[in-house]
Amino acid sequence: MATPPIPWRGRYEPGVPQGLSPADRSFPQLLVEAAGAAPGQTALVYYRRRSSYAQLNARVSTAAQAFRRFGLQRGDRVAVALPNAPGTCDVLLGIMRAGGVVLALPDAAPTAGLLATLADQPLRLAITWSGARTDLRTALAATAPLVMVDPVHDLPLLPRIMARMGGLLGRGALGRETQGARLQRWERFIRGAKGGDDPAVGPEDPALELPLAGGGTVAFNHAQLVSGALMLRAWLADTVPGEDSWLPLLPLASPFGLVTVLGAAPLARARVVLLPHWDGAVITDLSRWMPIAYAFADGAAMHALVQDPHLPEADLGSVRGWIVGDPLAAPDRLAFEAATGLDVCQGLAPAHAAGLVLCNPVNGHREPDSLGLLLPGVAARTHPGAGGRGHLELRGPNMAGSGWQQLSPPLVANSDGYIQVDGAAPAGVG
Repeated sequence: MATPPIPWRGRYEPGVPQGLSPADRSFPQLLVEAAGAAPGQTALVYYRRRSSYAQLNARVSTAAQAFRRFGLQRGDRVAVALPNAPGTCDVLLGIMRAGGVVLALPDAAPTAGLLATLADQPLRLAITWSGARTDLRTALAATAPLVMVDPVHDLPLLPRIMARMGGLLGRGALGRETQGARLQRWERFIRGAKGGDDPAVGPEDPALELPLAGGGTVAFNHAQLVSGALMLRAWLADTVPGEDSWLPLLPLASPFGLVTVLGAAPLARARVVLLPHWDGAVITDLSRWMPIAYAFADGAAMHALVQDPHLPEADLGSVRGWIVGDPLAAPDRLAFEAATGLDVCQGLAPAHAAGLVLCNPVNGHREPDSLGLLLPGVAARTHPGAGGRGHLELRGPNMAGSGWQQLSPPLVANSDGYIQVDGAAPAGVG
């Protein structure tokens, strides 16, 4: 096997490093560093309610102490099924800071796969909310002690009142599936917990597990999550610390969402706008009061957005990069670009990677039919294929497992170093 002559580093934008710094700390440490360097800067914006880096760090510390008080030990798994909200950040980082492992359960995952995952993985605790799927809440309640989070608590006063009256975030009743379960409200779970010394969590300790669509799980340690954050931060070389706003339109508990919101954003001192749900009208309203510098989306969000008639009304002139972690079908990409006037930065954030492994340049030359360039720290080589045609194998510090991996769908590189799905273009792109 040979390393292909793909000069991708020569296509990097100014300021993007050729290599990557060592991932020598735990993932929650990135927030601790941001809180120490810029305590008063805004970390999260949620329905116009802001949390500073110091406030977020204090809440995460309280959550970590509550988990330790509960009896969470290093390596214990905690299932999490929550929407994008500040409380979700507290839960995810609190578990990791206490030494636990997050088992992230995406709401859209097939029921059979989720049930198999829960049956195979011993859980110390499960954390969800009343808006989660009924079958998922039922399975969690039968598997482990249950903690219910109410995202309405994160809202400002007026939206909170409206939510109570109109069920904005699906608070509702808990339902019969939780009757008889060992259940506790999040507010009670953390009551009386105080920040203090956290256990020593190292880069090689397990941090996150994610169910795979085909069955089983993929596991990441802290070093892989930190590496993903360092890579994304390096790729966004023109980020202005303390000034730029980021908009994630993908699940916070996904590896790409987690690395973006709770890893790269603290490294960049960016403020993240969290939306529990989004459509063209929500983004249009947001664009009127909060200019967005970078947006991060997955294929599902993009497919929904291009069908929304409100999208062309959004003023997205402030956006310097709209980064998508999935190969896009040509109709979706072209429809989005026509509606917004933006050029999509296509990339690849596969299930086996913590964040992106390759992406089109943010402000430089982009090839529309390409998934972009390998990010700093990622290497490639050619694996011989049928008929003499080789596919790329990748190796990177943010990829689960070790050694070289051939991703699905198979990847090839052109002479300029831009990578695409074998067959001349990503699926559906022509």
